[in-house]
Amino acid sequence: MKVFVDTHIFVDYYLNRSGGVVPLGEFAFQFFKSAVECKFFVIICQPVIDEICDAISKTEQVVWEMVLCNLRDAKKIELVEFSKEQVKEARILSKERDVPLYDALFAIVARDNDAVLVSRDAHHSERLSDLVNVFKPEELNR
Repeated sequence: MKVFVDTHIFVDYYLNRSGGVVPLGEFAFQFFKSAVECKFFVIICQPVIDEICDAISKTEQVVWEMVLCNLRDAKKIELVEFSKEQVKEARILSKERDVPLYDALFAIVARDNDAVLVSRDAHHSERLSDLVNVFKPEELNR
């Protein structure tokens, strides 16, 4: 199964975040463990990498880049491109559905790559689920 992973899932894992009593970091860890074990094939695009780098320190970015390279070398993750047409569609969708531009773009890229979207953002499941199937990491690890 191909999965497009939203930025927050990577950050949950990397920073081992929690949402109150919900162990977001652990859910993300189990999800990525399943990906490494070949249950999922992860795809991302450059804006995800950019957002991750914005969320972590410069020192952590060096480690993140090594992790990303190792995942790519092991063929567990693929960086996919997006087109001008997809950006144009995302701009329209962003305005029509009142969602951030990147979130609309991520849904479109997932759809066009026959992938599901892994995200915790409520607006993904509430406003974009007609474009792409949306799951939380723990929902795919059942």
